[in-house]
Amino acid sequence: MNDSAKPWIILLTSFLTLFMLPIIPVGGGGVSLIFVISVPALIGLGIIFAITYHFISKTINSLITKKCIYFLMIMVLIVVSLCLYPYDI
Repeated sequence: MNDSAKPWIILLTSFLTLFMLPIIPVGGGGVSLIFVISVPALIGLGIIFAITYHFISKTINSLITKKCIYFLMIMVLIVVSLCLYPYDI
């Protein structure tokens, strides 16, 4: 995969919470407030990660380092999305 598509994939991963919404039920009441707060925070984090990766990929020549940074950013977004998702118990 080329480096120009990776920031877009990072940005798309930040919307994971919205993709989970039709599949996994959200709890009611105060739990849904977490959803309202976490979605913009994750999208903002995804934008920051995408911009950071865009500039890092232009400066770093090592393919292994680029892959590690890309994988780390994707994993952070996925883990935070899963941890902050307000599951209905």
